Amino acid sequence: MEPLIVDVDQDTRTNLEAAMQESLVVVSYDCRKLKVLPACTLPDASYGYRGISLKEQVKQIEEMDDLAVNFPVSAAKLGAEVKSGRSIDLALYRAGLRKTTVGTVARSELQGSCEGATHFVHSATVGAFTIASGSSGKASAAAEVFSYGGHTSSESEHKSLNRDGSPVACKKSQPGFPSPIGQCQAPISLLLIPVSDTPGAAKKRGEGDDSELTAEPIATQCLPGYVFSDGLCTVEEAAPHVCSPSAIADCEAQCKAGNAESCYNYALSFGKSQDAVLKQGMPQYKKACEGGVADACFALGVALEWELDDEKPNYASLLAVVIDQHQRACNAGLGEGCDHAATYYDGKTNPARDERKAFEAWKAGCDLGDGDSCIMAADIQLHGKGGVSRDAAAAASLLQRSCSAKYADACGDLANILFKGEGGTKKAPLAGAKLMVHACSLDSGWCATAGDMSKSVGDSGLAAKAWQTGCDEEDYESCRKLGQLYAAGEGVSKDATKAKTLFELACAKDEDEEACRLAKR
Repeated sequence: MEPLIVDVDQDTRTNLEAAMQESLVVVSYDCRKLKVLPACTLPDASYGYRGISLKEQVKQIEEMDDLAVNFPVSAAKLGAEVKSGRSIDLALYRAGLRKTTVGTVARSELQGSCEGATHFVHSATVGAFTIASGSSGKASAAAEVFSYGGHTSSESEHKSLNRDGSPVACKKSQPGFPSPIGQCQAPISLLLIPVSDTPGAAKKRGEGDDSELTAEPIATQCLPGYVFSDGLCTVEEAAPHVCSPSAIADCEAQCKAGNAESCYNYALSFGKSQDAVLKQGMPQYKKACEGGVADACFALGVALEWELDDEKPNYASLLAVVIDQHQRACNAGLGEGCDHAATYYDGKTNPARDERKAFEAWKAGCDLGDGDSCIMAADIQLHGKGGVSRDAAAAASLLQRSCSAKYADACGDLANILFKGEGGTKKAPLAGAKLMVHACSLDSGWCATAGDMSKSVGDSGLAAKAWQTGCDEEDYESCRKLGQLYAAGEGVSKDATKAKTLFELACAKDEDEEACRLAKR
């Protein structure tokens, strides 16, 4: 769900902007009302920011039905203008994206006052916008719409109804900018994801099958009888619009008419296998990418990856094209594109290998919500690779973003930084131990260390919890260490029988010499 929010009241907009600076934003949303719940959040989750390729849009609304569909919050107020024969003119400059790595939030994970919570904000497109009344049938350029209400001579014909941000500022923004320009950060639209009843699964870097695309088609969110055209729902089906992914003939027709999203959907209709992409979908992906569809640029990059062979004479030139496609996806706001671009910048077979560029691309990917990118950028920053200054605190911040998205290795690496005080950071052994137990809950490979840390800070009960989790997941070192707690009665009730059973299990399954010795006592 990706509603425009240019018509919400100023208090809601202010609350939203302030909340996004602090932590993950949880809202109550029912298509007619958006309410920010500032006292409800997911601890330690946050948003990154990156400038994206600037997109300028102007739309004119002349019908009450179109107004109600696109601006349900303020339709009653704006409707008076339409009923009087005037139009509602909307001008947008989309210049940046705020995004979190968190893809799923369960109700049980939220903390605070969360009554009425329905969604969380996954991302926000920001820039500048204005809503004005104008003369029906006289659509203007975006800059002209922004000027409405600024001169006495125009007020009889045009009137500014709501605005935020400056087009002049937005035109100074560039793809990849790590922070927004002052007057170009007004929220324009939100990507809202429903709060789930069940927690999301743990993640690992590099999961997935690269033998075919994992992309999904672009679906419209308009009501029956409406189509999505140039950012708004409209009944004007003659205008180029986003096709329904299942309507392949319409996808082809809308692609020919110039709708980039339909070209992407049409390309996907041929299939996601290597053969389908390279032999049938390539022209449509190229057209969609030229039209600014980030997923299409990424698909082209992946397709060309399949053709890479470092033993062929065209390897260097083809690699440059692959990187360019992924960088274009990155510049259009797709974090996964940044990750792929960085991987090839840093590739050992790249004759122009550039670890610094890789780091910058991974940082961009992290800001655009790609947890894999956060882990890679953190590794470079923590160890000072490729000419990047070592900064453990900055690395910890990057790891926190991935940890919030349930990347077990990020949580484990961050726990080590906290526990040891790496790189001059303040030592926090208890916080590190607790975070390592969390890493253990995501991946049992961290459980033995989690128990060790917990025991070293004097919390044998927490150690028992970690080692029990590891043992249940067939980490037999954890079984032996848990047995030692039962044998000594530390953190658990003393139980020689249970201890012996655990020792025998670790001895038999893992040939753990210490466990075998303890089992014979």
